[in-house]
Amino acid sequence: MVRQTVIQHPLEILFVTYVSFFLIKNISYFNDFRLLENLIALSPLCFVLLYLMRNSKVYWLLTPIPIAISFFHHKINLNLLEDSRYWAVTLCTFLCLISQYWHKDNRKFIDEMSSKLINMAFAGTLAMIIWGVLSCITLAVIFLFNFEMYSSPIFEQFGIFAGFWAFPVLFLTLEQQSTTTDRYLNNIGEMLLNWILSPALIIYTAIIYAYVVYIIARGEMPNGVVANVAFPYLTIGLVIQAVQLLLQNAKWQWFYRYYVYLALLPLLLVWYAIYIRISNYGLTEARIYLVIGAITLTICYGLLLTKRFAQYRLFSAVSIAVILISVFVLDPQKIAIEDQTQRLDNYLREHNLFDENNKINKEAVFKHKQSLGDNRAEIERFNSMVSYVAREFHSEKFKEKYGIESSYELISERDYNNPRIFETANRSPIRLTKADMENVKELIVLDRRFYRPNHIYTRRTEEDRNQCQTLIYQGYDLSNNEFNADNYTETTQACDEIKAPKEFIIAFKGIEPKIQFNIDDEVWKIFAKHNLDITRTHQDDVLESIKSDLLNIDFGNAELSLSDIRLLFEDDVGYVVDNFTTKYLMLK
Repeated sequence: MVRQTVIQHPLEILFVTYVSFFLIKNISYFNDFRLLENLIALSPLCFVLLYLMRNSKVYWLLTPIPIAISFFHHKINLNLLEDSRYWAVTLCTFLCLISQYWHKDNRKFIDEMSSKLINMAFAGTLAMIIWGVLSCITLAVIFLFNFEMYSSPIFEQFGIFAGFWAFPVLFLTLEQQSTTTDRYLNNIGEMLLNWILSPALIIYTAIIYAYVVYIIARGEMPNGVVANVAFPYLTIGLVIQAVQLLLQNAKWQWFYRYYVYLALLPLLLVWYAIYIRISNYGLTEARIYLVIGAITLTICYGLLLTKRFAQYRLFSAVSIAVILISVFVLDPQKIAIEDQTQRLDNYLREHNLFDENNKINKEAVFKHKQSLGDNRAEIERFNSMVSYVAREFHSEKFKEKYGIESSYELISERDYNNPRIFETANRSPIRLTKADMENVKELIVLDRRFYRPNHIYTRRTEEDRNQCQTLIYQGYDLSNNEFNADNYTETTQACDEIKAPKEFIIAFKGIEPKIQFNIDDEVWKIFAKHNLDITRTHQDDVLESIKSDLLNIDFGNAELSLSDIRLLFEDDVGYVVDNFTTKYLMLK
């Protein structure tokens, strides 16, 4: 069986063998994944190309392609796995694989497609079993003979062998078999399709039509969320109806005779939901792909309505064409950001939220959002525009255009006119120069949010679950990356008698010397440095002047940079820290 596979597919076998050997040998480079990602990305494309061309005259003429990929993959100046064009080509390649012979007869086409998918599933299952068996044997040897192999990459190597060699070779072997798809489908398939999937589709249809009756009775229009229900319904229904052709004893044919017509209403709902989303929130990359998917479904269902063009091979051809156009002709990301930027600019201009320099006036934005009151839909619309544009722009470009550092300054849910609350943030990326690092021993990137402890920050004892230990400090152990290395009192008291700690103490352990501090004390020092009375409330513009010090706390032997911090004003105490997020810790 395997010998016949090697004879029939020599180039494919040689290629996957080389790729597997190369990846196994260079497993250590997985720490710098970019050195190998293009080889991993191109391998399935090359394998499918060789497989599809195996019976053609150009098969051996394709030999330079796997050689070029094997030896020059690192010369490609593109991150393929992060490129939408690569994924479009990969999806089209997959469609070409499962549509291999492009049979005009629908039954033959679905039969061939199902066979491919089943063989892939079986090959994947067998490959996982191989990985599991090899891993179990290795673990048995380790446990029985006390081998020190926990730091060895052997299990990752088994995974590479199973995924990059065993899976494609098993797929080729299964493809050599003459067993037809009917052998698989008419046993388990009939039960699955006749008694599970088809009834589910009928119930799904009834629910959608019941929803339409419901909104008509209430005099309402469908909302945008209906697309989340109708779109998968149309996609799954298309697949289930196609597979019906393979069943010898297919049931529910009274339903499938009219299914195409029944699907027209859900299709209309999808388009209406898309219209609602785009008119209210504009275009995003995801919504553009939703439109592309809806266009594809519309064409496919349109073809099903005509007997002459109701061929499933045309569905694959249409899908491939739409995918290629959507990625190589259109640029969804560019279209989306241009639309959202234009919508945001128009909104800001319409509501006079620009200042004299054509930058965002934060005070005007805060007053505008306050004037909206409980109009959450309008607030959400504004927040979605701001956050999308800020996410797609680089922080420098966003600041250059709008005059603010991040969208967080505009979409925070705090009471903007309430001097008892102050929030500030710096979401820009970490950028340190050589001069910044001159006297630095170590830079530790940290991303953790600390909250002010309350009465529930306790630990129950094992001996008596009604007795609790009180929190002393919240800790982070840098030696083992333990997030919750908190410290509690040795003495205990009744859990229901414990009150919230008055101090907000943080400790960074696993470094010398250990850094422990009360964040409230550090804020008190900053207020004193700027001659501000911490026991009195201050307006935002005053507190903004100390933003830099609040987000960069200097301990002398170390500096802690924060992404954001929130202060609350308490009577008889003054400003205290409610929560903050760390960015990095610099040891001097």
